[in-house]
Amino acid sequence: MDTQQGDFFAILRVIGERTRQFTFPNLRRPPIPPNKPATPELVSWGAQVYCFSWMRHLSTLVNGIITLRDAGNMPSARIVARSVFELGAHAYYVKKHLKQH
Repeated sequence: MDTQQGDFFAILRVIGERTRQFTFPNLRRPPIPPNKPATPELVSWGAQVYCFSWMRHLSTLVNGIITLRDAGNMPSARIVARSVFELGAHAYYVKKHLKQH
C-alpha cells in the first residue's frame, strides 16, 4: 500500500470514529395539518430531519467502507464508496433546491 492510500484510510478512520459519536435529539413535527401550506417552522423541521438522517447514513457508509477494507474486500468497499459519492450529490441537490424555494 502506498503512503497516499494509507493516509486516506487513516483520515477515513477518524471520520468514522467521530461520526459514530454523533447524537441527535428527537424531533417532533410541528402541529401543522398535512393539507395546510408549509410554514418556516415546518420547513426547518424537515431540513433538520433530512440532515440528521443524512449524517447517520453517511456514518454508516463510512464505517462500512472501513470494515470492508479491513476484511480485504476492496471491490465491495468501492461500491459503498460510490454510495457515499451519490449521497453527497443528493445532499447538494436538496440544498440547491431548498435555497431556491
